[in-house]
Amino acid sequence: MCLPVKNVTIINNEWEDNEYPLAYLITIRTFGSWLHGDERGSVDRHGRNIYGTARIASDPKFTARMLANIPNPEFLLNGPQRSCVENSIRRVYSFRGYNLQAINVRTNHVHAVISAALKPESLINAFKANATRELRENGLVNIEITVCLAVEAGAIYGSRTTSMPP
Repeated sequence: MCLPVKNVTIINNEWEDNEYPLAYLITIRTFGSWLHGDERGSVDRHGRNIYGTARIASDPKFTARMLANIPNPEFLLNGPQRSCVENSIRRVYSFRGYNLQAINVRTNHVHAVISAALKPESLINAFKANATRELRENGLVNIEITVCLAVEAGAIYGSRTTSMPP
């Protein structure tokens, strides 16, 4: 249905039929910052990452088992590390021709909104690999430290958001 408004035509579509979304909202959490069994709930790669499905419930025993099995403690980004991660992501996305709409690097996670005509897995892999490599090359992280682990990606279709598998 088209509605004219002051010489402008607005097309009211329920759904845009594009191969790729307008953008992806990608969140990368630092290692150990949100474990399964945490009081906030969590998702996994085995069906509990689909929009609308139940999260893994809070379970202190599960969290304790996770903590006992991780190779290093929770990794938090300090000021220089946060700057390095942001600059790394900006560089790799610019080099590859992706449109970085927004980025916010926090101490335990990074949010980025990226427009690119490809599946989110390539964006995520570039994001994690280049940020980790530059942290190590700049002497900001020891080689034995695990930096990134959990990934969430959502596709933005106009005003809709859907969850994507990590």
